Amino acid sequence: MKNYSRQISFIITVYKNDKLEFFKEAIESIVNQDYGFDNINIYLGIDGELFNSTQNYINDNVALFYKVVQNEENRGLAFTLNRLIEILEDEKYVFRMDADDICKTNRVSKQTAFMENHSNISIIGGAIEEFSGNGIVNMTRTYPKTTEEAKKFIPKASIFAHPTVCFKKSFFDADFKYSEQYRFSQDLALWYDALANGFEVSNIDDVVLELRVTKDFYKRRSYKKAFGEFRIYYNGIKKLYGFNWRFIYPVARLVTRLMPVGIVKIIYNEKFRKILNK
Repeated sequence: MKNYSRQISFIITVYKNDKLEFFKEAIESIVNQDYGFDNINIYLGIDGELFNSTQNYINDNVALFYKVVQNEENRGLAFTLNRLIEILEDEKYVFRMDADDICKTNRVSKQTAFMENHSNISIIGGAIEEFSGNGIVNMTRTYPKTTEEAKKFIPKASIFAHPTVCFKKSFFDADFKYSEQYRFSQDLALWYDALANGFEVSNIDDVVLELRVTKDFYKRRSYKKAFGEFRIYYNGIKKLYGFNWRFIYPVARLVTRLMPVGIVKIIYNEKFRKILNK
């Protein structure tokens, strides 16, 4: 039965390689929101066949999930997210979430309060704490606060930590979705589309999510992934600015992506990253 009283939806996907322990923590962090879980609908997308343990967890906790869709085979993040977007109902706000991160308890309250007070904003993100497997916080990252700052920043890097974003449902009602043209970094392509089409965006300074950094986080990307990301930056910059000097940023990023792991770790050091992004 439809629950028209719920204004909040979460769209989250899970696939075979997601660890059950982390997935449980992610779901629990949504359930434990101080906004009240009675006001939240979780839309779950299962991308292909799961291990029995994960499938059993979902089956045993089906009451937590408002709607569940499952692909017969692995179709990728963008395809699965778009399936969830297509079945959204009358919720006002749509929150993203990954299957291995943890929402701060006040995430929904903080981001919805901002949206209610800034009716011009269509997408809101927030700061993140990057933490390792032992629970130690490695760094806190913040993102551009205004649309103009976002436009200046996006040739260098993503303007959002993608698991922190909250959309107005009206954004998707305007027929914007994740591009299935790209296998990776689909979020980045969507940010370019939003800015190019005049949508207002922002980020709050509050930490709204704990982002898990695994041992593979700094792993050198495959050529396919690295060049796929470069293509998104290239097409996005061309869409926003035409042909200009800003192409130097994705070129430098591509070179970095293909560097040895040790050098990548240095570049991802907080102080060094701040220097690069000035």
